[in-house]
Amino acid sequence: MKFILIALLIAGAAYYFYSSSNNKKLAEENVRKGAEFLASNKEKPLVTTTASGLQYEVLTQGSGTVHPTATSKVKVHYEGKLLDGTVFDSSVARGEPIEFGLNQVIKGWTEGVQLMVEGEKTRFYIPANLAYGDRAAGKIPPGSVLIFDVLGVHEMLSGKAPEVVQADDHKVIKDLAEVYARFRTGALGPGTGYGMTM
Repeated sequence: MKFILIALLIAGAAYYFYSSSNNKKLAEENVRKGAEFLASNKEKPLVTTTASGLQYEVLTQGSGTVHPTATSKVKVHYEGKLLDGTVFDSSVARGEPIEFGLNQVIKGWTEGVQLMVEGEKTRFYIPANLAYGDRAAGKIPPGSVLIFDVLGVHEMLSGKAPEVVQADDHKVIKDLAEVYARFRTGALGPGTGYGMTM
């Protein structure tokens, strides 16, 4: 039994190192292909490249004027593709938009969606270092550039606390005292603003 366990451990370790080595080689190849694609893509007149290396192209102008922040919760439709056109995820196909916090997603999404306004449709070209890096993620191979079409950003909840207008407690007490005094002297009758009756 002891020898079987040792053999299984050795086999598991060998498989791990083999898989890691293959993933590393695949990641390096995908990063190389991605760099070539991005270098060519940035020359397109409608494509903008940010300081981080994120590239984007506005496909449809939005009607909004407010941009979400890095901590906003937003609601969007999207479709994600690899460079070869393989769709790895799509809320459009599911027929239901997704809600999420911009601080809960990959760096490329956090940066990119902040550039959008409500109703806008934008295509993002996200380098691997702003996505999943050298890790595989579901249908996404390691080192992959990701292409996302994102539509209809709607900010659900701002990262900032809503501004609350608070009444001056002393003024409220003073007003109530004045109303009570007027009521006691008969100056305030039914239906005169506060709706107080005998």
